[in-house]
Amino acid sequence: MLKLQAFTRVALNNQSGQILLIYNVKHSNFNFPGGKIEPGESAEQCAIRELYEEIGISTSTLRYIFDTNIIYDEKWIAHGYFYRSILDAEVITLKEPEKVSDSKWVNYDDLTTLQNLSPDVKTWIEHIK
Repeated sequence: MLKLQAFTRVALNNQSGQILLIYNVKHSNFNFPGGKIEPGESAEQCAIRELYEEIGISTSTLRYIFDTNIIYDEKWIAHGYFYRSILDAEVITLKEPEKVSDSKWVNYDDLTTLQNLSPDVKTWIEHIK
């Protein structure tokens, strides 16, 4: 039986339309900021909390995009809630270097050519085509 978890991801755009990716140390891949939903927490509350914990961004202006199930390595399944937000500034602070070791702004058209993308980002790309 597959284990079910719920998580959020936030596609952050800068004023130039680039998208922020962060490097997840545990999974050795680039992903959007976000994380597991804690008990009693809504998906939107989780997204807001994770943005602050991971990259020091405080925002309440998230736009819901979609949610879906994603199967990882045929071992567990997660229900992901995807959001989008636009940042005024491009400077972020990596607040959890043991979890997130790098970040980069990329053009949307370059997303499909990048190596080490998480399944979450690949799902987002497929959904918004």
